[in-house]
Amino acid sequence: MKRLSYISQKVADASDKTKRAETALGGAAADAQRAKNAAGEALEITGNIEQEMGSLNLEANVTADGALAMEKGLATLKSEMREVEGELARKEREFGTDTDAVQTVIAEAQRVDNRAKNAGVTIQDTLNTLDGILHLIDQPGSMDEEGLILLEQKLFRAKAQINSQLRPLMSKLEERASSQRGHLRSLETSIDGILADVKNLENIRDNLPPGCYNTQALEQH
Repeated sequence: MKRLSYISQKVADASDKTKRAETALGGAAADAQRAKNAAGEALEITGNIEQEMGSLNLEANVTADGALAMEKGLATLKSEMREVEGELARKEREFGTDTDAVQTVIAEAQRVDNRAKNAGVTIQDTLNTLDGILHLIDQPGSMDEEGLILLEQKLFRAKAQINSQLRPLMSKLEERASSQRGHLRSLETSIDGILADVKNLENIRDNLPPGCYNTQALEQH
């Protein structure tokens, strides 16, 4: 009987330990499931961030390409304006009668050049901002949701600067450059016409009979 009682006690103890083990295992399983769920959520968040980073990277590169294209266009425009200004200065040296008209066009060319310089500064600021964005995007390991929001805000500001300031400014510069080229063509036509008239007068003078007219007075005109 004593042995039976001992065995019964062992069975009861074993049963109790089994229940405790099952309870512990159940808690561990629940903890493991919660950990698994948390890990899944973390992976999903990380995946979303990486996806957003990829999208931002593409968008920032496209924006940077646009800014670089504008910078290249601005450089071309400034080069054209310098050529126009140089051509006008040459025309002024060759033919000084229409000085006021030439000076007016040169002054306008200088104003365009100043606007172009301002546009260049704005473009450079935008490119610096985009460089900072791309630098952060290249370091995804240190990026979190707050950093992603900051990146989006910076990119939004850069795009807004391009759309609200640079594009209108470039449009105005292109219009002014076109106007300058038109002024130059008009001035060249006017000068060419005057030079042709002078040439005709010289031909008439050269074909006049000696002593027929006062050629000295004609030359003075």
